[in-house]
Amino acid sequence: MAADVECAVDSCYYWGSGNKCTANAIKVNHNGTAMATSATAMEAGTLGPRAKARHSDHTRCDTFKPK
Repeated sequence: MAADVECAVDSCYYWGSGNKCTANAIKVNHNGTAMATSATAMEAGTLGPRAKARHSDHTRCDTFKPK
Protein backbone atom coordinates (compact mmCIF):
# COMPACT_ATOMS: atom_id res chain seq x y z
CA MET A 1 0.00 0.00 0.00
CA ALA A 2 1.19 3.52 -0.72
CA ALA A 3 2.24 5.14 2.57
CA ASP A 4 -0.19 7.74 3.95
CA VAL A 5 -1.74 8.71 0.62
CA GLU A 6 -5.23 10.10 1.00
CA CYS A 7 -7.63 10.15 -1.93
CA ALA A 8 -11.32 10.97 -2.19
CA VAL A 9 -11.95 9.45 -5.64
CA ASP A 10 -14.50 6.89 -4.51
CA SER A 11 -14.97 5.53 -8.03
CA CYS A 12 -11.38 4.22 -8.05
CA TYR A 13 -10.59 0.54 -7.52
CA TYR A 14 -7.81 1.51 -5.07
CA TRP A 15 -9.99 3.79 -2.91
CA GLY A 16 -10.01 2.41 0.62
CA SER A 17 -11.53 3.00 4.02
CA GLY A 18 -10.83 6.43 5.47
CA ASN A 19 -10.01 7.85 2.01
CA LYS A 20 -6.75 5.89 1.91
CA CYS A 21 -5.18 4.77 -1.38
CA THR A 22 -4.56 1.01 -1.35
CA ALA A 23 -2.37 0.86 -4.49
CA ASN A 24 1.16 -0.52 -4.07
CA ALA A 25 2.50 2.49 -5.96
CA ILE A 26 0.97 5.60 -7.50
CA LYS A 27 1.81 7.69 -10.53
CA VAL A 28 0.64 11.28 -10.57
CA ASN A 29 0.86 13.11 -13.87
CA HIS A 30 0.82 16.87 -14.28
CA ASN A 31 -1.23 17.36 -17.42
CA GLY A 32 -0.62 21.09 -17.82
CA THR A 33 -3.92 22.37 -16.40
CA ALA A 34 -2.87 23.04 -12.81
CA MET A 35 -3.91 26.39 -11.40
CA ALA A 36 -1.00 26.58 -8.97
CA THR A 37 1.05 29.76 -9.23
CA SER A 38 4.10 28.84 -7.17
CA ALA A 39 6.07 25.80 -6.04
CA THR A 40 4.34 25.93 -2.65
CA ALA A 41 0.81 26.45 -3.96
CA MET A 42 -1.68 23.61 -4.12
CA GLU A 43 -4.26 23.06 -6.81
CA ALA A 44 -7.41 21.13 -6.02
CA GLY A 45 -10.23 20.54 -8.44
CA THR A 46 -13.68 19.10 -8.56
CA LEU A 47 -15.87 17.42 -11.14
CA GLY A 48 -19.02 18.58 -9.40
CA PRO A 49 -21.06 17.33 -6.47
CA ARG A 50 -22.20 14.06 -8.07
CA ALA A 51 -19.66 13.53 -10.85
CA LYS A 52 -17.62 10.32 -10.78
CA ALA A 53 -14.17 9.93 -12.29
CA ARG A 54 -14.40 7.29 -15.01
CA HIS A 55 -10.75 7.29 -16.20
CA SER A 56 -7.40 8.81 -15.22
CA ASP A 57 -8.03 11.93 -17.36
CA HIS A 58 -10.60 12.94 -14.72
CA THR A 59 -7.93 12.81 -11.98
CA ARG A 60 -4.26 13.73 -11.62
CA CYS A 61 -3.51 10.08 -10.89
CA ASP A 62 -2.42 7.76 -13.72
CA THR A 63 -2.86 4.85 -11.30
CA PHE A 64 -6.63 5.40 -11.34
CA LYS A 65 -8.57 2.26 -12.23
CA PRO A 66 -12.38 2.36 -12.27
CA LYS A 67 -14.22 0.09 -9.83
